[in-house]
Amino acid sequence: MPSIINFETMYYMSLPRCSLKDVDEEDFSSDFISKLKRRKRFAVEVVTPTGCQRVWEEKSPLRFRQISKRPANIDIAFLQQNHGDGEPFDGQGGILAHAFFPRYGGDVHFDDDEYWTPEPNSGVDLYAVAAHEIGHSLGLKHSKNRNALMAPFYQTYSNSGIHLHNDDIQALQYLYGTEEAAEFNISSDDPDYSWPNVEVSVNMDDKSNSDSDQFEKVNICNNPVLDTITVIGNGSTYAFQGKWYWRLNQLSYDKEYPRKISDDWDGLADDLDAAVGDNKGNTYFFKDDLYWLYNADGKRIPGYPKRISVGLVDLPDNLDAAMIWSYDQQPYFFKGKFYWKYSRWGMHNIWPRLITAISPNLPDRIDAAFQWTNGENYIFAGPYYYRISGWRSMKVIFLHGLGDTGFGWSPLFQKQFQFPHIKFICPHAPIMPVTLNSGMRMHSWFDIVGIGMDATEDEDGIKHSAKQIQNLIEEEMRIGIPSHRIILGGFSQGGALALYSSLTFNKRLAGIMSLSCWLPLHRQFSPENVSINKITPILQCHGEDDQLVSQAVGRATAEMLKELCSSHKVIFYPGMAHTYCAQELDDMKEFITFHLPPS
Repeated sequence: MPSIINFETMYYMSLPRCSLKDVDEEDFSSDFISKLKRRKRFAVEVVTPTGCQRVWEEKSPLRFRQISKRPANIDIAFLQQNHGDGEPFDGQGGILAHAFFPRYGGDVHFDDDEYWTPEPNSGVDLYAVAAHEIGHSLGLKHSKNRNALMAPFYQTYSNSGIHLHNDDIQALQYLYGTEEAAEFNISSDDPDYSWPNVEVSVNMDDKSNSDSDQFEKVNICNNPVLDTITVIGNGSTYAFQGKWYWRLNQLSYDKEYPRKISDDWDGLADDLDAAVGDNKGNTYFFKDDLYWLYNADGKRIPGYPKRISVGLVDLPDNLDAAMIWSYDQQPYFFKGKFYWKYSRWGMHNIWPRLITAISPNLPDRIDAAFQWTNGENYIFAGPYYYRISGWRSMKVIFLHGLGDTGFGWSPLFQKQFQFPHIKFICPHAPIMPVTLNSGMRMHSWFDIVGIGMDATEDEDGIKHSAKQIQNLIEEEMRIGIPSHRIILGGFSQGGALALYSSLTFNKRLAGIMSLSCWLPLHRQFSPENVSINKITPILQCHGEDDQLVSQAVGRATAEMLKELCSSHKVIFYPGMAHTYCAQELDDMKEFITFHLPPS
């Protein structure tokens, strides 16, 4: 009977697959198991398995043991395209891997063109695919149950871990018995079962190499702690570890690597500390108190190495890492728990800073850092890496007006205000009834009874929302953004709240932007009780034709701010109503650029 094609069917058809054929499978009592006689119980050697093997051991008497040389029951290899078994791979996507039933050898082949990773969210989940293919090696066919591990399409198990479905367990135990069967001691050469003691040979690369160094080479994936990593002037990315180095590509590293540093990098030391490029395409390498300079093609420039103390003023010896940071394209150096921004004229007295000021999620000490060809910055510490270029060192928090949401302003900032070092935060006000609008429920920072210098005000609501905004600023401070790198602004009701929140906040801000608004609870302010932000620059913008928050209210607010604060600028725009205009956006951009410079 033909299947019905619907969106769900098309979705599963589009998923990457195991290439074991589905079309000519016979029907079995459990849908998918091979027609093999029931196996006897047996005892085998117990070893520590990897996760993809363990799922099969937990529900059966099978035990896996990895060996370094053939013959083995199961050979595992990473291969490409047509690799000699009549089942060619197809490059990235599509077919991920395939395996053979026990009577055909039980081998497992992975498509080496895929981006394999143990992290299911950053590539193809190696463990999930391996667990599936090992199922075939044990004799299990594809399941018709979509939730089974042996379903024919790719799936991951990031939340709950790799596990067997009941269909998988029934098939496995039909073939091999239950896990309790391991209590029985049956000879491993008993011909009544397929794999008594499953030995696995892992072949990462079929190429043979007679060079004695081949046996000495390290696998960067098995020991992923780097000395340094950098992109040189010709665009090639290199990772260094001990006396070895690798050339990386978009998915992994090139097959002829690793190679010895001493073979290809003239005069360069092993066990490097750091590396970083410059704007001329040259690359600096650091070790102890020395540094080397190589051109865009990796050739050493005569006259190097030199002492750091002579050629690079104020830079410490024995660095941990270095990189060009994408937000300002300047070199940064790391040592211990500190980092520096370098200048050829010497270090500014604001340096060094704590690494955790970049992000509290970073460790106190790192091993390597670099900016990759995609413009992203990565920091490496032990076996872990952190992407940090999405982090911005400065923030603008902007509050929308009555009845709007943060979505009303965020697209404008994304299009018109493209500062690589600044992140714009546009929070949403809560929904509440608004007296001014006949009790209609809408997004509002506080209740509004009327607009004017003598209007009744929602004091509790204003103070409550101001506290929430101040908490938001403090949260940014906790993640490493100091308050003097934050501008608080807003439009209409949001601008009013920004003014009140700033002038009652006990941490100095970088600036305040108040657009088409008023100063709430203005009678409670005096020059003596305004917070430290009385010296913070304020940009006040207002339309001369504003019919909602009148020009008179704007001018009265300007007079108050002039009396309360020492750095206040007000601009009135002819012909502008209760909205914004192009000139106002330009003035805002100039204000942000001046008070939140990139360095």
